Amino acid sequence: MYTIEQAKSKVNEYIEFLNLMYNETFPDIEFDVKIIENQTKEYDFGWVFFYQSLNEESRLGGNGPLIIEKDSLDIYEMMTAISVEENIKLYLEDKNKLGLLKKPDSGIWDSD
Repeated sequence: MYTIEQAKSKVNEYIEFLNLMYNETFPDIEFDVKIIENQTKEYDFGWVFFYQSLNEESRLGGNGPLIIEKDSLDIYEMMTAISVEENIKLYLEDKNKLGLLKKPDSGIWDSD
């Protein structure tokens, strides 16, 4: 089993990628995406992390929370059209219904 500190480190790797991608794509806008610490929730299966850009001019839309598993540190993207509770229910029924984020050797994160 992994710790919340290890999970947070893995989520921050993904967030660093997002910051790099957004700042390269939109050089005139500063993105400062961070974990929203006070919204992190712990469950038996792992944690749910919420994230957002701290810059008012670069707020993200369509950024569903992330589930990170305690036993593997796999990260799953939640859907934004349904509630967190519905996403968790889907995850518990069949986690393959959510997008598994992967970071191949190229370093570019992608989801299944």
